[in-house]
Amino acid sequence: MAKKTAAWYGHDFGLSLRMFITMMLLAALYLAFIVVLWDAGVALPLLILIIMALAFSQYFFSDSLVLLTTGSRIVTPQQAPKLYAMVERLAQLADIPVPKIAVMPTRMPNAFTTGRSPKKATITVTQGLLDQLPEQELEAVLAHELTHIKNHDVAVITIASFFLTIQGMNP
Repeated sequence: MAKKTAAWYGHDFGLSLRMFITMMLLAALYLAFIVVLWDAGVALPLLILIIMALAFSQYFFSDSLVLLTTGSRIVTPQQAPKLYAMVERLAQLADIPVPKIAVMPTRMPNAFTTGRSPKKATITVTQGLLDQLPEQELEAVLAHELTHIKNHDVAVITIASFFLTIQGMNP
């Protein structure tokens, strides 16, 4: 018997195009960085090592760096039962794995998603969002964030935020 889920909205071509353009601009930024290093006289083996280290760290650590620099902490179902139940239900409707959930300690209402894939995604909500929004509006925000996971935008967003995150760590 087929698994029955609610209808999911179609793919957003405009968003996909913007994500593609973002990736191309990031590729151009990397290429410019490589050219600057090459022109500065960096030896080819070191240049390859730098490129590989950047790619590796961006793929595996950028989501952790985002959580670290924002002061967000992963919460358990016992710490945030209503929030978890809401995300679990929405993830089931979207037919995606339930992401990790983090709370950022700020009064500013906001939410964002990070991670390199749907299986490695984390939705972060601020304490201000939890305190200020009624349940229905919070559910809408979470559904929006889950849409980023469903459409694989989360990888592009995470990669695009890497340099900003690194810059934010500097004193």
